[in-house]
Amino acid sequence: MTKKTFVLIAIASCVWIATSFAATIPAGTTLVVRTLNTIHSNDRVGRTFTAQLDQGVVVNGKVALQAGTKFHGKIEASQANPRNSQPLTLNLTDVSVQRVPTGKHSQGWAG
Repeated sequence: MTKKTFVLIAIASCVWIATSFAATIPAGTTLVVRTLNTIHSNDRVGRTFTAQLDQGVVVNGKVALQAGTKFHGKIEASQANPRNSQPLTLNLTDVSVQRVPTGKHSQGWAG
């Protein structure tokens, strides 16, 4: 087997493996996360935090995200500025799957 053929087979195998384990979590799926940092309604906008998935996420009968998966997030709105006070809004900005961060973005949560 030539070196070129081996490289093509290796690349094709990696692509097949990656697509076999890849999953798209449908929009609107509820993720139950627990923040690992204290967050206050008057924290500054832009402050980051870490959260952890409380319950695994299953897509088409397969676990897409295991409980304990780490997320990073950012405060999008808060009551820190008394002139422009808004409800606390948090966004999950990325998720680390097997310690590899992905650049995914979530809809904001306001409360």
